[in-house]
Formats: sequence, C-alpha cells, structure tokens
Amino acid sequence: MRLGFACVWDRDPRRTWSYTPWELRAALRRAPRPDLAVTDVGINVPAMVRHGLRATSLRRRGGRWVTPWEHGRAWEHGSAAYLDRRARTARCDAVLQIQDLATMGAPYFLYQDLSYDVVLDLLDAGPESGAAVAGLGQYFPHLDRAAVVRRRDRQLRVYEAAAGVFTMSDFLARSLVERTGLDPAKVHTVLPGATASVDPTAPPWGEARSAASRPRRDRPRRRLLFVGTTFGVKGGDLVLDALAALRRDHDPAITLTVAGPDQWPVPGPVPDGVTFVGRVDAAAVADLYAAHDLLVVPSRLEGFGKVFIEALSQGLP
Repeated sequence: MRLGFACVWDRDPRRTWSYTPWELRAALRRAPRPDLAVTDVGINVPAMVRHGLRATSLRRRGGRWVTPWEHGRAWEHGSAAYLDRRARTARCDAVLQIQDLATMGAPYFLYQDLSYDVVLDLLDAGPESGAAVAGLGQYFPHLDRAAVVRRRDRQLRVYEAAAGVFTMSDFLARSLVERTGLDPAKVHTVLPGATASVDPTAPPWGEARSAASRPRRDRPRRRLLFVGTTFGVKGGDLVLDALAALRRDHDPAITLTVAGPDQWPVPGPVPDGVTFVGRVDAAAVADLYAAHDLLVVPSRLEGFGKVFIEALSQGLP
C-alpha cells in the first residue's frame, strides 16, 4: 500500500504544527509494515513564493496589518489541485492530510486539532469565552465571522468526502459528531505524544532521561519556565504580569525563562528576572524542563497542549 502524506510545511519543516507532522511521518516510515510505503505529497512553499503570497494578501484589519494567504480562495484552489496532482502522480492508494487541505480523488483521511464549528461556538458564546476569543483573535487575526463561516462550509465539504477524520482529542471528536454531525464511525481520536528527539535514530527524550535521573526539585520553587511560540495565545503576557507581582510582593529571587518565540514578543526590553532563549529545538527544551521548577503556560486556546505532557514526562509540575 502506498500512503501519501500531505502537509503544508513551514520554512523549517520539522517545526510545522509543533513537530507533530514531522514526527508522525517518521513514525509511519518506521512502522514494521513491509507492505506500507509512505511518500510525501505535501507542499514546501519556497521563500520567494511565500513572500509573494504574503504581499498580495496584505490588508488592514482591526488596526493591524494581516496577511491571510493560507485562508484565501486562490491558495485553497491552487494548493488543492497541486496536492491532488501529486497524489495521482505518486499513485497513492490513500492520503493522510494534516488538517483539512483538500478534497482529493484518492481516499483520504484528515488529522485535526480544531474545527471551524468550535471557532464559531466560541465567537458566539460572548463574555463566557472571553479568554478563548482573545486567543482566537491572535491565532486568526485576519478572519472575521463571515470568513470563518465560509471556511467552515468549505471544511464541511472536505469532511463529507473524507474516508475518516483523526482528532487530537476526545473533545474534538465529540464536537465533530454532536455539533458538526459527522458519522461516529468516521471519527477516531489519535492522541499526540511528547515530541521525540530531533535525531530520528535516538530514543525519545522522555525515555532517554529516566525517572531516577530527573532532578530533585526542592522547595521553594523559584525557577519558572514558559514554552510556546504563540506568546499571546499561550498567555505569556499574563505570566509576565504575574512574575512582576511575585518579584515585587513575594520574592525577588523568582525568575522566568521564556522559550518559543523567534524574537522578544512584547514591546520594550526583556524585564528583570526574565531570561529569553528564543526558539530552541526539542532536545534543548528537554534540558529546560530539567533545569526549572514549574511550567507556567496559562493558555487562552489550546488544541491539545503537548507542552504539558512533555513537562509531565520530565517530572516538571
């Protein structure tokens, strides 16, 4: 059987969707199935093309510049045709899509962490979902409600023609059945795991550092750690406010390390007590878990939250 693997890869493919597609494709290729061949039929957008798409989609919304190129009709139609052509050329028997990319001629499956019905429910819930709506605004600053409805309708067409939908969580699986109306036999929960080592030949770092070798964390716990590339969505601003209050009113020795964003994500210099390490690879994140006392990620919106199971695998509260 030839399985096509369809993903729109980031500039650094490994980091796409928090390493999940990269690790999943590697795991499928390592599977002890001599009758299974996994071939990549995804899209690597060249840097110049990416810049061109961003430039042509640039617009002003809500007082800020946004570039919704991945949610525009031109990209939707062009990328769908490209993926379908690649799958046909590779003679794929089936295709696994990371998120809802396209309807295709070959049988296809989707792997999802969020649906637009969930987004609409949050938008319509009002004050009760204020934090989540704030997170949505930072995830999708270029989408108003009408655009979300259009994307939802397109998503439903992709779902309807899919052979199956894999979800990151039981929550999303229930939502797709009860809210969206998909056939329960078509929806399957496949929970993600902690990110493995960036070296595909090495064991996952969760296994490599045994429980016996994990550091002993004596109280008081003063070394705080934030991990997340989408700083505002993950509540990084709240962590900075809390740190300032803790250092002022409780203990000036409390510190915070921020990992994830490519550059310092808020205006002004890095505050006192904060160490900013930027974006680091999975192995370096494992070392950060070992060197800190407490993970602090008060996320406003979360598809699954792999950072929490990664921290737990290292014994980090």
